[in-house]
Amino acid sequence: MYSTKIGAKFTFEEITNRIQGEEAEGFVFVGCVIRNGAKPNNEISFNDHPSGGRPARCTILAATATAPAAHRAEWVGQMLVQNNVRNVVLYRPK
Repeated sequence: MYSTKIGAKFTFEEITNRIQGEEAEGFVFVGCVIRNGAKPNNEISFNDHPSGGRPARCTILAATATAPAAHRAEWVGQMLVQNNVRNVVLYRPK
């Protein structure tokens, strides 16, 4: 397992793009922990993809948003989005 930091200022789309970039390298998203301090951020954790491939492209949305068609929720938690703590859902295609 390894982790990387994503700043608090990013939008849902920017966070999704950063996670997809890591996953394109053969990792799969595991979770997020908000780290508070002088510079709050999201600490995003990844595991090696079990098959060495790439997971299906994810989408991160506010928990209050409608789920994308033909997608399933894979992770639910909190992230800093545009400097606010938000309840979010990570979706992947079914």
